[in-house]
Amino acid sequence: MLIFTRPKLLLWRDQCWQVMTLAQALASSPTPPALGIDEAIAQLKTLPKTCLRWPICLPDEWLSNGVYTLEPRFPSELYPMAAHTYSGHCCHLLETERVTSFSYRLTERQELRFAVLPKAVFEQLSELTRAHIMSEGLLRHGQASRWRTLLRNTSAFEPFSSHYIEQRKQQRQRRQLVRAMAGLAVLTILLAGYMYSTTPVAQWPATALDTGAKVAPGVLDSLTYIRSLPPQVRVDQLQVSTGHVQLALSGNAQDITLWQQQWPAHLPPLTLTLSTSGEQP
Repeated sequence: MLIFTRPKLLLWRDQCWQVMTLAQALASSPTPPALGIDEAIAQLKTLPKTCLRWPICLPDEWLSNGVYTLEPRFPSELYPMAAHTYSGHCCHLLETERVTSFSYRLTERQELRFAVLPKAVFEQLSELTRAHIMSEGLLRHGQASRWRTLLRNTSAFEPFSSHYIEQRKQQRQRRQLVRAMAGLAVLTILLAGYMYSTTPVAQWPATALDTGAKVAPGVLDSLTYIRSLPPQVRVDQLQVSTGHVQLALSGNAQDITLWQQQWPAHLPPLTLTLSTSGEQP
């Protein structure tokens, strides 16, 4: 399977496409292509599909290249926008006719190198493979000896969208939502475990318990109400018995206080502590 195979690259060597590891690619010397990009794409179509699963690295002779020195502390989120903006100075292609790739190195100067590929060529290559299409010159500029570094410092060719910043913001919000949902799911699983436990006392962190006893109805009712805590509130310590409930929570004090005020009268008395401040609301 591909996941257990050492990653490789598809590069242009000796007037043909060759599959190499990252180390082999960096150790070998590029050969100036005698063929044009159209002839090279035609040759790609004859390769086995197993070769086309690897990222394709294009030599500089088929690309337009440029370099720009960024201002200090330039946000990395804006690298694609900067590369696309300055790529217009190194080629005659219109904004809608080009795709860009970039590589950066944090030396004494924050240097951003970029390569430009005609969008029509990019679309032809994309029809042949779903793998990344990259610039070999940028790969060498990044001096990445490991795949993780390569993927972090060097981008593949991709069209630039005018809604790039909005898209990145939406991606960040989706990641935050996923993390919040995962946290809520873990809390629900923990509380569900207490609800269906065979002990008369539910406690977190857990200690040695008598597994032969049955759960009293008052304990189940208390745990059921505790599940109604706001999602952003974290349970740090929990002990529930038929006569008393002790909770240590972290989160917004106002939300916790409002939740405590609605504690049902038929449940055991509640002692609640805010872990962050050590004060009882």
